[in-house]
Amino acid sequence: MIKAPMSISRSTLFITNGRFDKLHVRQWWDEEITPKAQCIIVHGYGEHSGRYDEIATYLVASGYKVYSFDNVGHGLSEGRQGYVKRFADYADDVCRMSEWVRRIADKSCIPLFIIGHSMGGLILSDAVLRYGERLCDGVILSGPALGLKRNASSVLISFLYCVSRVLPFLPIKAGYIRSRMLTHDEGKIEERKGDVLCHQKKSLRFVSEFLKAQRDVVEKAEAFLLPVMILQGSDDCIVDPRKVMSFYHALKIENKTCIMYPHLYHEIFNEVERACVFRDVLSWLDNQCIT
Repeated sequence: MIKAPMSISRSTLFITNGRFDKLHVRQWWDEEITPKAQCIIVHGYGEHSGRYDEIATYLVASGYKVYSFDNVGHGLSEGRQGYVKRFADYADDVCRMSEWVRRIADKSCIPLFIIGHSMGGLILSDAVLRYGERLCDGVILSGPALGLKRNASSVLISFLYCVSRVLPFLPIKAGYIRSRMLTHDEGKIEERKGDVLCHQKKSLRFVSEFLKAQRDVVEKAEAFLLPVMILQGSDDCIVDPRKVMSFYHALKIENKTCIMYPHLYHEIFNEVERACVFRDVLSWLDNQCIT
């Protein structure tokens, strides 16, 4: 556990997205300093923004102001759990959040970076492809869901997409994620098990939209033009590290970095060795601020 300075403040509020859903937002900041940059954290499937308190407070203690929000259908945000009409809705909400953060910033000229974990990394990648430099100044992808250990074929994706138009809310039971697949840290495992805001609900529409977005993002890797850092655990049981590396090598942008952490599972921000990961994140952010 990384201790936060006493001067760090936290608050929550709701903002409205373009579809009139209320999004639950968290903020972390240090009232005694002027931040050198701002960060938004986009969480993964079935979890919520509150699970990123530790890295948020670490970044605030290092001179950043941090925001996160619950994706629709997650945490305390509105929306049906395990359902999304269009995967692009998630990307639109990231852009909405970016615009909101820039608008309320004390100094609009300071950089804005976005961190996306797991499905949040897929959402963020999709948002980068849709909005480009309008979105932010750089992104960090943590265990991005750009290829799962058990990927679906193009034929199956097309089939699910068609059927989901008829049965969008049909529950899907496959793909259950056990807490022990995420981290070696026993405390974090028990913490997630007892977290009432986490869920594993999936509808047919959600699964089909997720798989289609995954395929589209990977195919458009060459159009990804923002500075990027990719962080990946080598022993990830959810995301296939080889597919993440394939995406990384397909990127044409020069300002790209990738770190593979030996033996770490999927949630590298919750791993026993997370202090090392946090330092790598901070180092990259600091370097981006001065370039």
